[in-house]
Parts: sequence; structure tokens; C-alpha cells
Amino acid sequence: MLSAKASNVYGTTFQRVPVKPETKYELSFYVKGTKNKTATMYSVDDFDNKQWLGYGTDSYDTWTKETYTFTTGANEYFKNVRFIFEDKCDLYIDDITIHQVGSN
Repeated sequence: MLSAKASNVYGTTFQRVPVKPETKYELSFYVKGTKNKTATMYSVDDFDNKQWLGYGTDSYDTWTKETYTFTTGANEYFKNVRFIFEDKCDLYIDDITIHQVGSN
């Protein structure tokens, strides 16, 4: 049974992704739906370097592609790709990919 939407409720999903040290990557995904202006963020370092998803907008009326580029550190072999949902939102995320820049 699902809980009713309410303020101060959080949800998250993440996956640990293998990466190569000192390598540039691109995270991309499509998003659609409505949300609170600060309801959703994503990160490749858990809560460090978080990116607000569409900060300052109330909705994604059509599927919109979002991208984020980052470079791994000298001793990094994994990244946690995380989506964090705060407060109320009706949001769909699809086609999440992460790839080395310059490769398929």
C-alpha cells in the first residue's frame, strides 16, 4: 500500500556504477512530470555535488533530456548514481545512461 503524498517525506534510488580513474563521464536521462521547485535532485557522489533537477521550474511538460558531465578522481573505481525525491512530486525518469565521454 502506498503512503499519501506529504511534506517532509523523502525517497531515493541509486545504483553503484563501475568507473575508471581519471576519466570523463556523462550521465544522461529523460524526465517528465510535475514537481515542487526544489523537490528532486541527482548526484554521482551521494550528497556531494548534488544537482537540483530543473530548479526554478514547476514541471516538465514533455520528455526532457538532462545531462551531467563529471571526471573521476585518481583512485575512484565506483560512483553512486543517486536520485533523491523530496516533498511531493509526480515525476518520471527514463533511459538513464552513464558512459565514458568519447565512447558509445
